[in-house]
Amino acid sequence: MRELLGDLDTQATRAAVNDAISHATFAEILRDTLAGAQRKNHRYLTGRVTFSSMVPLRSVPFRVVCMLGLNDGDFPRQRPSPGFDLIGQQPQLGDRSVRDDDRYLFLEALLSARDELYLSWIYRDVADNSVREPSVLVSELRDYLALRHPHTPVRSIEHPLQPFSVSLFDSDQPALHTFAGEWAPPAQTPDLVQLAETPLQAPAEGQISLADLQRFWQQPVDWHCRRVLRVSLWRDEQEPEDAEPFALDALANYQLRGDLIEAMMAQPNIDQQAAHQWLNRRGVLPHGGLGALSFDAVFEEARELVERIHAHQLTLAPAIDIDLAIHDQQLQGRLQGGVNWPDGQTGLLHYHASNLHGSHVSAWWLCYLIGSAAGAFNGPSLLIGKDKERTLAAMAPADALLKLQPWIDGWNQGQATVVPFFGKTSAVLAGAVKGKVDSVWLPSMYGGPGECERESVQLLFDNVAELLSNPDVFDWAQRLLGDEALKP
Repeated sequence: MRELLGDLDTQATRAAVNDAISHATFAEILRDTLAGAQRKNHRYLTGRVTFSSMVPLRSVPFRVVCMLGLNDGDFPRQRPSPGFDLIGQQPQLGDRSVRDDDRYLFLEALLSARDELYLSWIYRDVADNSVREPSVLVSELRDYLALRHPHTPVRSIEHPLQPFSVSLFDSDQPALHTFAGEWAPPAQTPDLVQLAETPLQAPAEGQISLADLQRFWQQPVDWHCRRVLRVSLWRDEQEPEDAEPFALDALANYQLRGDLIEAMMAQPNIDQQAAHQWLNRRGVLPHGGLGALSFDAVFEEARELVERIHAHQLTLAPAIDIDLAIHDQQLQGRLQGGVNWPDGQTGLLHYHASNLHGSHVSAWWLCYLIGSAAGAFNGPSLLIGKDKERTLAAMAPADALLKLQPWIDGWNQGQATVVPFFGKTSAVLAGAVKGKVDSVWLPSMYGGPGECERESVQLLFDNVAELLSNPDVFDWAQRLLGDEALKP
């Protein structure tokens, strides 16, 4: 402290600074100084307790000798010799050996103990609580003591693995004790909480956001985990890969096609070279010739889909303001995707850069019902995918509002309990999409993921293989997607 104050005084005099420094500044300077401080006098015997590494020729007698970290593989040390070590390649009598040196250090520690010898190692594995063996030197010592003193068992104490173990605060076990009072159990055990057997019913919100409603029905099970249970899913915490792309996987290919389609829809006259430069600057393309070949294939697929859209001679319409009164609730927001037909009628357009599946159909149907109930659509609505197209005729607002009610009911229920609706699988169950249910729900034999493998589904349901036999799953699929207008 005196040296620090002297240095501060010298520095302030040289800098001609007479102002007082704040407490926080002085504390930071003091902290940095103490963190880097080193004792000028490195003495071995520093007081009542001496902490030291195992160094040869230090067989000084002590009343108590404690040796820590005597785990198998850690002591004796194992140092692999480098490839250029000639002594390791051609050992001779008299060469130094790390293992032999550690054995000698262990013997010196045994001879230095006068009253008590304390040997410690980690007895349980932190991951699976399996038994871990001590150092071979400890095992040899225990075997020797058992042989020489068969009637005197070696005193061995197994401490708990965690510092908050109740046994560390048990007065009936004096051998186990801890000074960490912050881990002590409470003086009074709290009363048991009786959980309700029936699920809680969340009150219906007076105002519903259109964006939240769309996001909810993309995957209600995911919504229940994140918004109701406040559980973060594994993919929410994934960090971006710290690697340069050398090839496009299926997901990257799909996202790249989607970006190109949006760019072509916004700028119909964009050329291939400008699009390649735009994506290359974003760093989503592989480098060199592989990147050029990948882009050419994706660009052709995107241009083909855009040409199919332009064949309908549609013009994009501005976003539609939605303000719907559904019983005691108000649905508000802005609906995207409106288009104008050549004859002046207004409809809905959804397009996807992949083959159409149930999630595409359900999202399109929901937006179609919302826009029709608001009276915004008086013409056909179109869903275009890589493989096919689907069309819906205009619907009267009263009919659309009636068919929109189950979606609002599901939203209200989903704020308290999970709604067993799965975009791809439920559409196949309701007959809105052709296909086999098992091929969508279960993983395929070629490695394709199934909807049952979603992390939220695995967390909330016990037996996902038999979940589809639950009548609630089929009931929700029919209520939402069982309309005759959706039959392919």
